[in-house]
Amino acid sequence: MTHARIVLAVDKNGSAHSDVNAADFLHVSANTVYRVRQRFAEGGLEHALNHLHPQHLKPHTLNPAAEAHLIALACTHEEGQARLSLRLLADKMVELGYVPAVSHETIRKTLKKRPQAASEGTVGDSAD
Repeated sequence: MTHARIVLAVDKNGSAHSDVNAADFLHVSANTVYRVRQRFAEGGLEHALNHLHPQHLKPHTLNPAAEAHLIALACTHEEGQARLSLRLLADKMVELGYVPAVSHETIRKTLKKRPQAASEGTVGDSAD
């Protein structure tokens, strides 16, 4: 909404404001007004309003099915292990073919948002 207001505020056909005046009026920085104006000039209205570039949006490594397999795997115990490390879980996910590659940090973030998998101390990052 703010970007749309910026485009309207700096529109030369309407009530034209300078970048600084528009920034003061809309309570944003003059640099924000400048960047929106640049995107509008380079790519039109759609580009100015949708400022998230596709290259910054990457797909999730784990789809819902892979997350379910991860949770099931995290809730199991291997012989001789009190708990599974995040790195071991990542390696197992790749070994079992659920994902082509996954980092232990992705495993940690996924399990953090699924507290049932980490309950009862079954998952942790041991000193590897």
